[in-house]
Amino acid sequence: MAAHLLDLGTWANGMSPHDVHRRPLVSACDGGHRNVVKVLLAHGADTSGAVEVASRHSHLAITKILLKHGADATGALEKAAAGGYRVTVELLLDHGADPNDGPPNSLIYAIELEHVPLFRL
Repeated sequence: MAAHLLDLGTWANGMSPHDVHRRPLVSACDGGHRNVVKVLLAHGADTSGAVEVASRHSHLAITKILLKHGADATGALEKAAAGGYRVTVELLLDHGADPNDGPPNSLIYAIELEHVPLFRL
C-alpha cells in the first residue's frame, strides 16, 4: 500500500516536514515495518530521527538498513542502552557510535539497569 501511494505521488515525508515524529519513516521504524522502511527510503524519505526510534525498540534489521543507507545515528546508542538492547548497542558501537555521547551517556544506563554484559561492552 505504501509503495502504491508513493507511486501515486504522495510525499515520502508525510504531511508535516517539521514534526519528525509524524514522518512516515519514523512511524514505520517505530512499528517495526521493515518493508515499509525500504519502500520509503527508496522514495527519498528523510531519515532524521529514524535510527534513534528503531534503536529504542531494538528493531535490529531496520537499524541495519538505516545505517547501511547512511542515516544519522545521533541519539540511537543512548536509546538502545536505555532499553538494555545489547545486540543493538553492539551494532551501533561497531558503526562508530560514541559511548560517551548523550545526556546521560549509555554507560550510565547500563549501570542503572545492572546489565553487566552491556556495561562490559
